[in-house]
Amino acid sequence: MSESLSLVLRLAEAGLVIVAAYLIVRFTLSITRRTLQHVEPAFLTKVLMVEKLIVYFIALIIAISIISLETITMSFLFGVLIVGLIVMFYDLIRNMGAEYYVKVYRPFKVGDWIELGGVSGRVVSINTLSTTIETVKGERVTVPHVYMLNNPVLNKTTQSGIIVKFNVGIPFDIDPLEARRIIRDVVESIRGELVDDPEIEILKTEGNRIIFNVETTILNPAKIQYIKKHIEKELRKLWDHAEVY
Repeated sequence: MSESLSLVLRLAEAGLVIVAAYLIVRFTLSITRRTLQHVEPAFLTKVLMVEKLIVYFIALIIAISIISLETITMSFLFGVLIVGLIVMFYDLIRNMGAEYYVKVYRPFKVGDWIELGGVSGRVVSINTLSTTIETVKGERVTVPHVYMLNNPVLNKTTQSGIIVKFNVGIPFDIDPLEARRIIRDVVESIRGELVDDPEIEILKTEGNRIIFNVETTILNPAKIQYIKKHIEKELRKLWDHAEVY
């Protein structure tokens, strides 16, 4: 009789755990909805589902541990199960974490020009596991969101255009200050394509050349290659081996 009563009490306690889990789920989901109200509905639904599953899964483990006569054994088995699930779904968990980072913190949006892993281009789509960017040559590159967790994303988009940087190499026997002035004049000859004044500085010497770094903001990202080729063409009128890259 005492064992039956003990079982009934354990069942009641397990039931209370499930009820508590239900209340916790309702409370936490309402907080999550308010916190993430600016994200896409599909992504929010996914987050809420994962949150609900985690709470109910933990509640189920606790409830079964209460009912079981061998609590220590059951706790150990469920602990092993949890570790196994984490190992099995490690990549999935990382991908979800990366998606959360992209969707919630929004380091960029569709239409922005970004640079990631040495690849620069316009964001054309943001999917569950990856982002696709289109380079100025029309090539499409798909970057997994997981890659962004360990690598910086440079958003080149400003309110008035995008920031571009390129190098200019000219012969070493030219006066650096005079060369800098000429480069500035050539860049400013396409003033209609620029948003602001170019910043030009000596980067380094390389072999028999001086390398200058040029940074400016342009109106039309699609004209990056045109602008670089135009500058190189004009500079080669003065220096045959001038190079823009």
